[in-house]
Amino acid sequence: NKRYDMEQLCRLINMNILKGTMPLEKIVHLMTYLNGRLDDEGDDLVDDTQLFIYFVRLAARARYIGGDQTWDDALAEVTASYVEPVPGAREKLIKVLKVMLTVWCANMLKQQAEAMIAQL
Repeated sequence: NKRYDMEQLCRLINMNILKGTMPLEKIVHLMTYLNGRLDDEGDDLVDDTQLFIYFVRLAARARYIGGDQTWDDALAEVTASYVEPVPGAREKLIKVLKVMLTVWCANMLKQQAEAMIAQL
């Protein structure tokens, strides 16, 4: 099933985005916070493919994002089309995307620092 394969690929990519800075157990906690049991798609608030798409849209804006208010504005724009399957789902999605963006930015800074150290 191509849809299932895409879901699995996006789940792996989403987890890979986080793994450079965040331990696996915290990644699992974050994904469980959003989508409940990871082995049951029936309780998902957003599928892994859509989560990845939201993140990519958000990350594309990252270089222009300043403080929290700008992050909040970008998160609101990126998730504007999201339809909540249950009340409160959008807030959970926004929290998870904010963590993902923060970890992604931290990974980029870590890579820059390692490159700078290598040049010493």
